[in-house]
Amino acid sequence: MKRGLVIWDESEDLKEIAEALVEGLEEEGVKVDLQGINSIGKPINFSRYDVVLVGSSHEGFFGGKISPKLKEFLKNCKGMAGRDVIAFVNSRFFGTSKALKEVMSNLEAHGSIVRDFREFEGGEAAKKYIKVIGL
Repeated sequence: MKRGLVIWDESEDLKEIAEALVEGLEEEGVKVDLQGINSIGKPINFSRYDVVLVGSSHEGFFGGKISPKLKEFLKNCKGMAGRDVIAFVNSRFFGTSKALKEVMSNLEAHGSIVRDFREFEGGEAAKKYIKVIGL
């Protein structure tokens, strides 16, 4: 059985999306861990998972900035080098692509390979996306 990990910054803007990603993955037969960055005990090891999705909400008046907590969280993760990941953000009028690039940049700085990147307008779009990526 495949294992999946969904990491999110625990903002209200991203809650519906993170939960929908988990639901979609479980419908595809993937055993999923949903990990909020505020409730972490020990560092997570990415190498245990077949699919890893990392998401952040936007910060700042015009968006474009990601949660500083996510940046700090990623510094403590293990097994990121060479690991395929999918970056995601919630859709907003301003700064969406800039925020997505920042999530991707942080993942790549730790050696991860960003396999795909998406902005989601809500949970339904996130759940549909899981069907498209073909796990």
